[in-house]
Amino acid sequence: MSYNFKPSIFFLGATGYLGSEFLIRLQRDFPGLQINALVRSPTPERKAQLDAIYHGTHIVPGTLEDSQIILEESSKVDIVINCASSDHKPSVFAVLDGMNQSAARRPGNPPLLIHLSGAGIIADEARGAFKDNIPEHSDIGLDLRNCPPQNTHLDSDIPIVDAGTRKDNPIRSIIIFPSGCYGVGNGVQKTSIWLRFFLEFVKKLNYVGTWGEGYNAINDVHIKDCADALMVIFKAALEGRADEGAEGLYFCASSSRVPYREWTKVMGDYLYGYGHISQPGTCPMPNDVVDSMGFYGWSLLGGNHFCNSDRLAKLGWEPTESKKHGLIETLPECLDEAWSFLSAQHFQAGAGRLLYFLYFTTLTIFTTSDSMHFLTIFAGALVTVAVTSVTARPSLHSSGFTARDEYSDLSLRSLQNEARDDYHALVVRDVLEAIYARDQGPHLEARARFAGPRGGRFAHHQKDGPDAVPPPGPSMPQNPTRPTQLDK
Repeated sequence: MSYNFKPSIFFLGATGYLGSEFLIRLQRDFPGLQINALVRSPTPERKAQLDAIYHGTHIVPGTLEDSQIILEESSKVDIVINCASSDHKPSVFAVLDGMNQSAARRPGNPPLLIHLSGAGIIADEARGAFKDNIPEHSDIGLDLRNCPPQNTHLDSDIPIVDAGTRKDNPIRSIIIFPSGCYGVGNGVQKTSIWLRFFLEFVKKLNYVGTWGEGYNAINDVHIKDCADALMVIFKAALEGRADEGAEGLYFCASSSRVPYREWTKVMGDYLYGYGHISQPGTCPMPNDVVDSMGFYGWSLLGGNHFCNSDRLAKLGWEPTESKKHGLIETLPECLDEAWSFLSAQHFQAGAGRLLYFLYFTTLTIFTTSDSMHFLTIFAGALVTVAVTSVTARPSLHSSGFTARDEYSDLSLRSLQNEARDDYHALVVRDVLEAIYARDQGPHLEARARFAGPRGGRFAHHQKDGPDAVPPPGPSMPQNPTRPTQLDK
């Protein structure tokens, strides 16, 4: 179908996992739109990445904390697509304030908000324990005010529905609730935030664990299916076929539900085979770790989220990629990509340390007249950089890197912005490659040991016995305590 109407779009989360994957489809089906994308730290590299995904994207420098920028941009466009944090209420309210102004200026032709939330709205309080008769939720007839009020996302989602259902100058509102997204994407961010989140705990504990016993499960969905679902809804909204307002609530999930204890065991065995952690398999994480996240962690990572994508099915959407490549099958590839991301973080952190050293040395030369004093400071700086280079490990924290716990007092703030400059990266590359090679050597050796007949993507190296995780595929047996529902 050809579309005469070419809407202007304000996009939040354009460089993220789902946002950039959707932009690829938008470029394919709707080239030439006016897209203004909010981007934090818009470096030349980041601009080039976005332009390669959607040609002509206009960068709006800013973060989710810049409420005034978000309000102004939201008030100027036909459509706002929010694929950024669904729990950042100030930015959600800034979007609504801007769209309210737009709706008041154009009565009868309201702007459209497509907001990405999550299926955590229906989480139970299983706390990782086995439960019978877990309810399945349909998005047809779904009322957000009937969900457990303490659940995540609702504080942002309910005001959106209210804005889409009020009598005076309503906006057009659609909320999509993806369940557990997985798979390696083709956009700017290749892996899901939940996987990188789990790797944070893996790094801290040196093993893979679960919230409670890990019998809880959620529907999963491949990132490509999720981006396709967003495109199906986008087109239906342009054609006037999409449910909106109180009815504009869409679960996005396949019918596959793999208990946490199953996929975390695969994750533990795989990372152990690479030498990343000290033990294979999975086990419950200690209370002092999981309780640090409070109800938020127990709800999202220890609860069950069983949902059906009935509204999407009415629009003709099917989770085709999820049926072809399930969570268990794709997990090793996702882990490889996530560790590559961590290695890049390590490289940037090393560049920052070296730049810090060069800056410190230059400053000392120009401010110190006593040669012996200079040599002492110079030697101290060199030792500090050397030790932190040896002890640093990649981290997903925004500060760039953290040192090993026992050397945390030696950690420095990474000068990531400087390190991202191409010239600086070239200057320090030769030095950092030695560090990088040292850290990656054991991983490459483990990859060779781990490789099986499928070329290393997945190896069936688990122990025999009742706790063994079977190879992925249709022959995978059912969970002994609760059936694993797989797409057919």
